[in-house]
Amino acid sequence: GSDGPTVMRHPDIYSTEILMIKNAQISILGICLGAEIINVAFGGAIKDARQDFSGDYNINIKDDLAKKLLGNNISVSEGHTLAIDILPDCFKIVADSDRGVEVFQHKTLPIIGIQFHPEVGKNFKFKDWILSVI
Repeated sequence: GSDGPTVMRHPDIYSTEILMIKNAQISILGICLGAEIINVAFGGAIKDARQDFSGDYNINIKDDLAKKLLGNNISVSEGHTLAIDILPDCFKIVADSDRGVEVFQHKTLPIIGIQFHPEVGKNFKFKDWILSVI
């Protein structure tokens, strides 16, 4: 929630994670708060969402490979009160929605950020896309 220790309000709490992400020699998948930490680690910014997003929402797939595996528009399970405000240029947007960036991928490193919860719900195909790029 918005009163918990978020990376937006307390980046110092996540300094170890930020340092690990910046220096990682392995693939990284960040989900929800993890995606927000990845974004901040590379110089991005987070903002308060217009509302608390909890439940199933549609997202728009932008990436060609992801479209082949998932289709253009899929339903996902969200649960967050923050959104990506500024996504650094080193990332490309894989999926978005009217709530903002939903999935982003580093252009040269095996790093993915996912704002929603792919481990919840019925979209098990998302795992295939993740494994194909990371």
